[in-house]
Amino acid sequence: MACSKSKRISVTVNYGIAKREAAICPTCYNQRSCRLLANEDLSMVGKAPDYSQHDCWFKIPKITKDIDTFYIYSTVYMSAGESDPDYATLDNAEMLAGVEIEHAIKSSAFEDSTNLFIPYYRQASMKIMGEVWKKTGDVRTILAGNTPYEDITAALDYYFENYNEGRPFVIAGHSQGSAILGLVLKGYFKEHPEYYERMVAAYMV
Repeated sequence: MACSKSKRISVTVNYGIAKREAAICPTCYNQRSCRLLANEDLSMVGKAPDYSQHDCWFKIPKITKDIDTFYIYSTVYMSAGESDPDYATLDNAEMLAGVEIEHAIKSSAFEDSTNLFIPYYRQASMKIMGEVWKKTGDVRTILAGNTPYEDITAALDYYFENYNEGRPFVIAGHSQGSAILGLVLKGYFKEHPEYYERMVAAYMV
């Protein structure tokens, strides 16, 4: 279930050196880390992305280069309040603003030499990742087999089937994105060696 737009409040999103006004829902359901670790009650993460729709992508480029980059953005959803959900829905304003800022200061570097693709995905919050890190020492515990990994692998499926057209590609991720990328390298590309053989490099930052 997505956040109620009618109940959103204005906040200042802090991301690195940048700040941006955004609106978030203050009354969302809050899952706990122990339930996430058990893969229980993930019904409050919102509607799954349909990657055939352009609004489920931050970036679908005009193809002008010989190589693509598929970029998985970092943790830009903080979830600082007790009532904030542990996963960002696709319409979460804090996440959307963070992805735009990250593109401006980081991922846009790939655009000089590659066609840059960036899908939106329902990411785990900084808050819940910190809680899980304290419990397990590995944030991938709540990413493997859960919503973020499922979204990214669905985006990869659509990208390879509809956008890649046989070009070599780079895959990159930062922070939570790099953790997901590690799982993709371990799992997804083992299942799809035909895609893996076209991979030029993987950057886990």
